[in-house]
Amino acid sequence: MLRKIVHFFLKIYIHFYIGTNVIGEKESFPKRGPALIVANHNSHMDTAVILSLFSCKEIKNIHTVGAADYFFKNKMLAWVSRNVLGLIPLNRDRVSTSIFEEVYKALDDGSIVLIFPEGSRGEPGKIGSIKKGIAKIAEHYQSVPIFPIKLTRTENVLPKGRLIPLPFIISLELKKEIYYTTSEELLESIRQSFL
Repeated sequence: MLRKIVHFFLKIYIHFYIGTNVIGEKESFPKRGPALIVANHNSHMDTAVILSLFSCKEIKNIHTVGAADYFFKNKMLAWVSRNVLGLIPLNRDRVSTSIFEEVYKALDDGSIVLIFPEGSRGEPGKIGSIKKGIAKIAEHYQSVPIFPIKLTRTENVLPKGRLIPLPFIISLELKKEIYYTTSEELLESIRQSFL
């Protein structure tokens, strides 16, 4: 319930203060899972803007993968991250077969999982290297569609190091869904969708 309330006010804030320009076929965007959403990453605003595409009713089934060392570094932040923001922790320093266990569970439960495959916020206007983790997840779930989103201008709204967002209209370009074929092809398809 708390998550729905926060999401309601977040949608109003994004719509009336920031502003978004959605390009592409919004009708084909997933409303239920299992599905993966991938997007380029330049700002903490990226997650909020993408989540604003969903209704308050749908938000309970949307989860974002977040860095455990950043969003789960203490008990209070971990509680807010998991219960208010719906984040799934990812330990970036751990190399293990169980690193994506919570992502797999969310997909098995029919959720939509949002991942930033560059791994962390990059330089504004530049696409970083696409990490292989998304290919491992997609290989495990080959029938699950992957929906790329190209974000533009989020780095102007909330650049790295800034606390108060500025009102710039953010562009979200919804791309055609893709599926796993090979790891190399998937990583390149994702990279191309962000250009």
